[in-house]
Amino acid sequence: MRVCEGDPEDPKRTVGNGIGAINAVLSTKDWSSLTQSKIDPGLRNQAAREAITSGRELVFQYTMFDLDRAIDLFKKALQAEPDSSLAHAYLSMAACGRAHFMSDDGFLKLGEVEAYEAIRLSPDSKEAHRALAGVFYQHGKFAQALEEGLRSVESSGPEERIACFIGMTLDILGRPDRALSWYSLARHLGGPPGDVDARIGDCWVKLCDDERALEAYRRAEELQSNRLQGEVGVCHLRLLQGDFDGARKLGQSSRWSHDGLDEAEQIAAQVEFFDRKFDVAERLYSELSRNDVNGGGSFYGAVTYQSALGRAEQAMGETTDSKTVLQRCLEIETIAVEREPENPEAAYRVAAVESSLGMREPSIHHLRMAVSLGWIDYRSFAMDPRFDAVREDPPVKAILKDLAFKVADMRVKSQSVTMEKWRNKK
Repeated sequence: MRVCEGDPEDPKRTVGNGIGAINAVLSTKDWSSLTQSKIDPGLRNQAAREAITSGRELVFQYTMFDLDRAIDLFKKALQAEPDSSLAHAYLSMAACGRAHFMSDDGFLKLGEVEAYEAIRLSPDSKEAHRALAGVFYQHGKFAQALEEGLRSVESSGPEERIACFIGMTLDILGRPDRALSWYSLARHLGGPPGDVDARIGDCWVKLCDDERALEAYRRAEELQSNRLQGEVGVCHLRLLQGDFDGARKLGQSSRWSHDGLDEAEQIAAQVEFFDRKFDVAERLYSELSRNDVNGGGSFYGAVTYQSALGRAEQAMGETTDSKTVLQRCLEIETIAVEREPENPEAAYRVAAVESSLGMREPSIHHLRMAVSLGWIDYRSFAMDPRFDAVREDPPVKAILKDLAFKVADMRVKSQSVTMEKWRNKK
């Protein structure tokens, strides 16, 4: 099967935000929707079923600690019932989700092995195909991730979590306008109130409709007060608006400091980096790097900890150390581009490092590549210190001008669709 999802005016474009992607396909709470509920041996075995149920509940908590516990429980379920495709699928999803908190190929390899084992045991299982979709997403194979997600919809109809996953995949491929439709479907199909609203806010941010973005983030804050995704989104929005003090004030909230959410620490560091407070940024990114030396690349702005550290040291005059760090980053990001040729963020990250190293032509080449693959976050580019060397170059200005027109067109069309839906509801 080959599924195309893209611009009808561009038939060559076949397309087939991390743990959010994995959580989106794992955390359905409606057991009656599981196609294997009557036939999977893991749900007929009491010990395995209890471990699977408890593991899934832990994934809802969205923390590294709880994911580790979930992985242990899914492994326990497989000890009790090795032929449970469901347990293999959930172990795959949890392992891939765990890789979001720390860049560890071991978790990704575990996720891949378990996904294929789940499919081997039950080729028609939608949970197995969801697990494989998550593996493809984590490996930057978004066309295949989308295909597996749509395959699940074709086999058993749309459900809230898979609709959310498809939205996330379209979003990273540069179609937040189409992602909004899937997120709206996800909200209509049920699930925890406010669960997709932070992602809806992210789409409106990329479309440069800050009013609608703020509305979505506030809804996420109101309906899920125990989670910080909405507040992190608002902080990121303030940053893109140039309101560094407002963003910084949010990041210094006592609730944030006691939450332990990795995203809260990342956005706090990015505020200082984009505000060119390089000494503070260096300290914050050093702390983040101690826990995950290769982290940061899948967060807002695609700012890896090491590239930020290298650029901050460079700006402070530590040229020898910074060059060593940036050259190492270049090696890593070059490999990432080769390994993930569909990933716009990978191309963008290597362009950022090349710019920091003064490699003008390669940087512009990879920036063009990123845009062709779906990168549209030009507001982050406008502030990112890593791109200081190329930002004012005429070819780059032309790229960004064309991109601004493209985003504006998507925004107008999305606003029109939203308004039409509102009128129909009235």
